[in-house]
Amino acid sequence: MKTTADKISHLVPLVIIGIALSAGFFISVSDLPQKMICLTKQLLHFDCPGCGMTRAFLLIPRGNFMAALSFNAAAPALYVLLFIIMVTLMGRLSHKEFLSSLFWVRLRYSLAILVLTLVTVQWFVRIFVYFSEHSLIEYIKAFLGSSV
Repeated sequence: MKTTADKISHLVPLVIIGIALSAGFFISVSDLPQKMICLTKQLLHFDCPGCGMTRAFLLIPRGNFMAALSFNAAAPALYVLLFIIMVTLMGRLSHKEFLSSLFWVRLRYSLAILVLTLVTVQWFVRIFVYFSEHSLIEYIKAFLGSSV
């Protein structure tokens, strides 16, 4: 028999994912601060793998898929993956084996691999673009200048 703490511990991921997926209905991209808060970008001077993910997640529920892709190419796939995980968690609250067939396991696994691949490829492209516009010497001078 599950205790109340067990039930609550199963609800926490569900609530967090639900908030992430539904935030775009309540918050618009223009509501976000314009000041850069990405620590990686502040320290390294180029985008981190997750840069643009928040803005993309706010655009997807409003149907702005192309704009979401422009912010982060992995966002739509991650959104779908989190939606499937949320449905799985909700279903498992009532049925232990909900969506645990081999198809759903493989789908979640495949989407996770797709997300990781897209994040990695996008990050390498962003680094390549950054260094095609800035020389390594410029980068080192800017990096050392900002840390002194």
